[in-house]
Amino acid sequence: YQRRVRGTDTPTMPPQTRLRMLTVIAVSGCAAASYCTGGPSGGKPNMLPIEELNLSAPVFYNLSALQWAIRVDNTTFPVLHLSGNGYQMGFAQGTLLRDRCIAMWDAFWAYLVLEAGGERAVAAALLPVQRASARHIPNQFTEELRGLAASTGYNYTKILWLHLYPETAGGHCSMFGGWGSATHDSYSGGLLQMRALDYITAPFLTDNHAILVSHPDDGRNAVVNIGFIGTITLVTGVSSARMALSQIGVSNPDSTFGPQRNGHGIPFNFLLRDLMESKNSIPEIQRGLQAADRTVDLILGFGSGGDEAQAHPFTGVQYAADQVRFYEDWNMLPVNQSWHPMIENVVYHGMDWDCPAWTSLLGKQITSFHGNLTAEAAIRYINPIVQTGSLHVAVYEVASQVFYLSHSRPSGAGGDAIPAYSSPYIRVDAAALMRRLTPVSTAYCGG
Repeated sequence: YQRRVRGTDTPTMPPQTRLRMLTVIAVSGCAAASYCTGGPSGGKPNMLPIEELNLSAPVFYNLSALQWAIRVDNTTFPVLHLSGNGYQMGFAQGTLLRDRCIAMWDAFWAYLVLEAGGERAVAAALLPVQRASARHIPNQFTEELRGLAASTGYNYTKILWLHLYPETAGGHCSMFGGWGSATHDSYSGGLLQMRALDYITAPFLTDNHAILVSHPDDGRNAVVNIGFIGTITLVTGVSSARMALSQIGVSNPDSTFGPQRNGHGIPFNFLLRDLMESKNSIPEIQRGLQAADRTVDLILGFGSGGDEAQAHPFTGVQYAADQVRFYEDWNMLPVNQSWHPMIENVVYHGMDWDCPAWTSLLGKQITSFHGNLTAEAAIRYINPIVQTGSLHVAVYEVASQVFYLSHSRPSGAGGDAIPAYSSPYIRVDAAALMRRLTPVSTAYCGG
C-alpha cells in the first residue's frame, strides 16, 4: 500500500508522508515511469472448501433490511438491502447498523490521524479535496451520506472525508477477464472475471466486511456492492444489468497517464457506483467514462454478461485525468512482451500498471488454465500463487450473475490479517440478492 507519487517506487514510504504529499501531487506533472518492486514468493494453493451463502432471517427498517451471512466457522458479516432514495438508504444503513458504523468510522479516523501525524494534517489533505469535488459528486450520494449522519448522530463532514480518502492514496490490486477460447471448455466461451483488492488490512476494514445491495427507487440498476460497513461508494461489485467491475489504483504509471488532479472532478469511487447503477452495457460505460471529470490514475475492467456482448464481453480501461483508453486482448496495455504478453481472449493486470513480477506470474497462471479457465482455478491456483487479494477477492461468472467472494480474516494472534486469497470462499447468487425482500414486520436492529 502506498501513495500515488509520480516517479517514485517506494512501497515503504513513511506513512506520515502520504497524506502530507497530497497537495504536492495535485499540482505535479508527469515524471518518468516507475516500476513496482518485489514480487510474490512461496504462494500455495488454496484448497479450503467453497461454501454456499447462508443468510439469517431479515430484520427490516421500512423497505430496507439487514441479514447476516453465517460462515461454516460461525463468523458473520452483514448483508444490507437498502431501498428508496439516497437519504432513505443512508438512514436505513445507519439505523440497522448504528453501533458498527460508528465503531468503523472511529477506527478509520484514528488510523488516518496516526498516518498523517494529527487531525490538522488530515484536514489539510482532505478539505481541499472536499471543496474541489463538491460540485461533481451526484446529489443522491451526498444525501445518502447525510442519511447516515442523521441516523447515527455522527459528523457528516468526517463521514464524507473518510469516503474521499481513496482519492489521496492508491493500492496494489489485480484483475483479469477471460472469455472465448480462454473459457471454451469451462463456460462455453462465457466471461470469467476476477477482481482482487490489495489494500489496507487493518482491523477497521478486516473486521467490517459487508455486502450492500442498493435498490434505488428511481429505476436505476440494483447493485451488489462488495464493500464495508458504514460506506456507500463502490470499487467491487455487480449490477442487475449483468455488469461486473474490477478496479486497480495505479501507483506506478508510465508517461501516458499525464498529471493527476486529485479531487478536481468526481472522486472515482463515487463515479464507479454511479456508472454501475446507471449504465447497461460496455459502450454505455465507455461513454460515461469519456464524459466524466476524471481525477486520478486507475486501471478498470468492466465485464458484461448481456447477449449483445458475447463477442466483446470485457474491456480494460486506462483511466487518467487527461484521457481514457479502452482495450481488449489484441491491443492490451501496457505493451511489453517480456512480462505482459498477450493471451488470446484475456485481459489481465497484476498489482499495478508497470509491475513485472506480479503481472508475469499472473499471466503464467492464467495461461496454464487457458481453455478451461474456471472460478475454482482462480480460487485455488491463480490468486493464492500470485498472492493477490489481501483484503477481498471476487471471481465473477458474469452471465449467470454468480460470484465467489473471499475476505481477509483476523489472525487471532494480534498479527497481520490472514489475506483473502488464503481464506475460504463463499458462492453468492447475485441475482437472488438483487431481488427485493418483502417486509414482514417493522422490527429493526440498532447495532
